[in-house]
Amino acid sequence: ALRKVFPRYGVTAFLPSVPSLSCMEIENVANDCLTAMRNADPGANILGLFSEGVCVDPEKRGAQVQNAKTCPVEHFVEILKRYADVFRIVTLAPENNECGTLLHACRKLGIIPSFGHSGADYDQAVDAFNKGCYHVTHLYNAMGKLAEEKPDGSIFPGPVIAALLDDRVFTEIIVDGNHVHSAFVKVALRAKHPDKMILVTDSMRAAGMGFAGKMRFAGQEVEVTSEVALLDTGRPAASIITLDRAIRNVMQWQATTLPQAIKMATINPATLLSLPSTGALVPGYYADVVALDTDLHVVASWCRGVLMYCI
Repeated sequence: ALRKVFPRYGVTAFLPSVPSLSCMEIENVANDCLTAMRNADPGANILGLFSEGVCVDPEKRGAQVQNAKTCPVEHFVEILKRYADVFRIVTLAPENNECGTLLHACRKLGIIPSFGHSGADYDQAVDAFNKGCYHVTHLYNAMGKLAEEKPDGSIFPGPVIAALLDDRVFTEIIVDGNHVHSAFVKVALRAKHPDKMILVTDSMRAAGMGFAGKMRFAGQEVEVTSEVALLDTGRPAASIITLDRAIRNVMQWQATTLPQAIKMATINPATLLSLPSTGALVPGYYADVVALDTDLHVVASWCRGVLMYCI
């Protein structure tokens, strides 16, 4: 169903996310995703899975539920080996020794290891990047402080600064205005190399529904408002933003130019995922096309040349 719905919001391809689950549940999701990927029905293309929750810092877990069911790292690596063509990105906290093993396994399998849900400091982040962790999951959220004051009064940078300064590293950012203040979005978009910034929704299934109230998400109940889904602590659990709204937001905030905003939602993620013939209007590329009006609302979408949405 999502494949048919997403094009109305400017999405022609996507990665479903896998939260903290048991090994059996993760394997079932991977198998279902593989079946969906092989399905030739028209719609937004399912590119594979984005995993969060298996190897994260419990203090930075966000909406990821950590309990006895959570799949152990060594078992998760075996699942990755069986479904290496399904998993595209795996979020991990590199300061954890087990996560270091997972990072190495991902690199060996051709899966993108992503820094995130981590309490790592600046030096640990730099070390992870040097080991091939060239992606950051939702910059600013569920990670260490921007900066901290040392006992001697000196100011030391945090992992966000390490990510912004390293031109090898792709960084995602949630631009719903709730997860990250627009001022910090501006800082990131101006500091980061424009080829390495990616706009993401990090949305749950309530996105675009106009729903408000209680809903299950990632194994727990969340409160969906008109702007965001909240945990019982009042902290954001997930976004409910759509991709077209994400682009409108950064333009309204004057955070970047329109060509750069479009690039951050198209070419950049396609480059990260090494997708052939995807992400640009070029002869010979897949006809994944979105038409926007002057207010940046979607008026039509084509997936692989098939019209999937038109007002």
